[in-house]
Amino acid sequence: MKLKIFLFLTSSLLSLPSLSQETPKSTLCNAENEIIVFSCSMTNRDKNKIVSICASAKQGETNSYIEYRFGTEKKIELSYCVTPNNKNSHMLYRGYAHSEDIGKTDVYAYFGFENMGYFYEVENYGMTVFRNKKGVAINNDANDIYYRDILYGLSCDTPAIGEKSLQSNLFTEVNGKLLRVGKIHK
Repeated sequence: MKLKIFLFLTSSLLSLPSLSQETPKSTLCNAENEIIVFSCSMTNRDKNKIVSICASAKQGETNSYIEYRFGTEKKIELSYCVTPNNKNSHMLYRGYAHSEDIGKTDVYAYFGFENMGYFYEVENYGMTVFRNKKGVAINNDANDIYYRDILYGLSCDTPAIGEKSLQSNLFTEVNGKLLRVGKIHK
């Protein structure tokens, strides 16, 4: 009888999920020394990928930064970092807008940056990548650039987390309604 109980308990413990299994993370930021500005895990074709915007814990110092990261915890596929030293050549745009499209009056934060001919826009629902078509861009004003060719969009499968209103001079503040569609005003 004792042998049956021992075998039952052993088989029950072996069938339980391993406690050492890695649980999916919803951020690529280091919680110990970074602020999560924005983060969510993605669905669609890039399931199990994460998009995060991380900031150094102390903003305003010479070594402060804000960095966009995309990938997994084991492999960052794309990063884009803004520091006080490169702020003029690397801009991380942020804008706020109401979400009229879904019938709500909530204010949402939108983030975007240009990298190697593409414009990346990140928002509460996910990320959109636009191809830079400067030759055929729609310009309503000489200072506006409009990225019309949408390559793909990825949706968040978890609610976006983070301190989207973090105060930092490393953000280039723009009109969120325009940023949302890949349009920025310089």
